[in-house]
Amino acid sequence: MWSSFLSLVLAVSLQQGLQQGLQIPAPTGYVNDFANVLSAQSRSRITQIAENVRAGGGEIVVVTLPDLEGRDVSDVALQIGRQWQVGPQGEIGDRSRNAGAVILIVPKESSSDGRGRCWVSTGRGTEGFLIDSDVASICRAATPYFQALDYGAGATVVAYRVAEEFAGEFGFALDTTIAVPPGARRAPEQRGIPIGSLLFFVFMIIIFSRRGGRLWLIPFLMSGGGGGGRHGRRRFRRWWRLRRRWRVWRRRLWWLRRRRWIRWWWRRIQLVTRIKGANLVTATALVKELLEVFGDGLRTVALYGSAASAADGARPADQHVLVIVDSLPLDRLTDAGAHVRKWLEAGHPAPLILTVAEWRSSSDIFPMEYADILAQRQELHGKLPADGIVVQPQELRVAVEREAMGKLLQLRRGVIAAGYDAERRTELLASSLSTFLAIFRGGLRTIGIRPDSDPAGTIREIGFRAELDVAPFQRVLDHKRDTVLLLPAEVNAVLAGYLASLERLVAWLDQLVPTELPAPRPTTPHTG
Repeated sequence: MWSSFLSLVLAVSLQQGLQQGLQIPAPTGYVNDFANVLSAQSRSRITQIAENVRAGGGEIVVVTLPDLEGRDVSDVALQIGRQWQVGPQGEIGDRSRNAGAVILIVPKESSSDGRGRCWVSTGRGTEGFLIDSDVASICRAATPYFQALDYGAGATVVAYRVAEEFAGEFGFALDTTIAVPPGARRAPEQRGIPIGSLLFFVFMIIIFSRRGGRLWLIPFLMSGGGGGGRHGRRRFRRWWRLRRRWRVWRRRLWWLRRRRWIRWWWRRIQLVTRIKGANLVTATALVKELLEVFGDGLRTVALYGSAASAADGARPADQHVLVIVDSLPLDRLTDAGAHVRKWLEAGHPAPLILTVAEWRSSSDIFPMEYADILAQRQELHGKLPADGIVVQPQELRVAVEREAMGKLLQLRRGVIAAGYDAERRTELLASSLSTFLAIFRGGLRTIGIRPDSDPAGTIREIGFRAELDVAPFQRVLDHKRDTVLLLPAEVNAVLAGYLASLERLVAWLDQLVPTELPAPRPTTPHTG
């Protein structure tokens, strides 16, 4: 008895402590963005939707919280509805009385447990038409936007779907002029035989045709008829086995649909793991390893390409390193391979190692790389011997055109190898962007324009000069920076625009007349 009483006291105390830990702020209107994840445009759209519902007899409120502090999302949403008195306060018997809904969204980025939440809490007046299964499907419709960190679009989808339920119950029309994201409006219901019932009927025909040809039992079982006794129990057991088998196959079909989604997220986790591991192997550590091999013979270590720009947020595969030494015998080259193994295992490309004599005599062979290195670099060790080295504009134009055409052909081969796999196509786009950014920079330098240090600026400038559609490149850049991830549904459209713009770029480079190269930027000091 005493143990039950103490358990009750402990549970009440814990519940009071949780309620005291999370303080619900005062409402600010129909949209209460306490997590600061909704844009002004999204707040305006949701407010229009809420006002439309209010005029029809209901009420919805959208709330975003940064964290639940250990409380259950349904309890917090219910507390908000009661504390704010969401829902019209009509007379007893009025169908709109307490017809309110609270939409609660918690971003996973600010949540203490790293999990995002989407919940719709209903009042007494909405329990009849907003059931749990409808609420779950509404939140699932907005999940792609939440995964892409577009909480404004996701909240708009949820609000509009809930408003559609209110409109169907109370008989008012929603404002169709409100611009909502794709997927917010429900598709019209299809009349006819449901596909699930049709598949179940075909499945039963196959089973019964293999068991003595008793097809006449199908309409008997599906109509719910039959008698009692032993035969009735036998029919029931047979029906139960069929139902159990159908549930097993349904789970298998569900797994087949989810497997591709799981594979996509697993690859994303592996990519993040590689990036985190690469951050542990810094460029400073690489310089120390090279000093152990070459000693005083190590003249220069410089970071060039996309990684030389702090605005790019380059991945490990984009961090190219130039190493210049006095001499490069076989034993030193072998020792260098052993010392830079951690750098290579972290996903970085192998360093480009040249002797001083080779560096001074190879600008005509690698004009695009030299122009990139001379224009912008981070000197990690020593000073680059750049005096007297000149890149000729005509040699640069030919090299840029050759590189652009070669990478376009390589990209086409990659598309053929990837097939219709959206994940592989996404990886192909992300891995090719750094190379095409170098081509963009070389094309701009050929006509005497100094590229912007921000890749987004370089993309805009080459689009203006070559009359390209730069939206696909900007979209891939946003995905690579993890700003807005590419969704599988949009990969094909982005890839088509990507290829078309590259074809236009090659044609533009072919007719280009080179001019004097722009002056290089001052060398970026290394702060690592």
